[in-house]
Amino acid sequence: MKTIYESQVLRVDLESTNPIIIFTWLTASAAMSYEDYQEEMQQVAQLQITYKTHKPLVDIQDFQFVITPPIQEWVDQHILAQFTKAGIHKVAYVASQYAFTQVSVEQTMSEPYGSTFKTQYFKTYKEARDWLLAD
Repeated sequence: MKTIYESQVLRVDLESTNPIIIFTWLTASAAMSYEDYQEEMQQVAQLQITYKTHKPLVDIQDFQFVITPPIQEWVDQHILAQFTKAGIHKVAYVASQYAFTQVSVEQTMSEPYGSTFKTQYFKTYKEARDWLLAD
């Protein structure tokens, strides 16, 4: 596994043997502003496109940023639309331990572009990874 991006709120790793990119949100995400979140999501989209991995695994166990409806729409139009164009069909999440955060992520994935992905939420990294590799 190789770390290809790291900030105070997000670490991105690339598996060397599988087409999986892992986005791990960190506890410092609790202090993010909307602008910080938008910048990080733009980085996510760029990494997804650059590395052409079609199997993102998003670990939101420690993610503490609540994505409000206007930001959910922004993510759908500016980030998930790019994922669709990049050929992504499936996204696995390791579920958040924070209820409001979890709901806000699920709402984001139910937006028009987000709803085109086959999306599953898991309790463990292993379950999420196994599901991604099943196809």
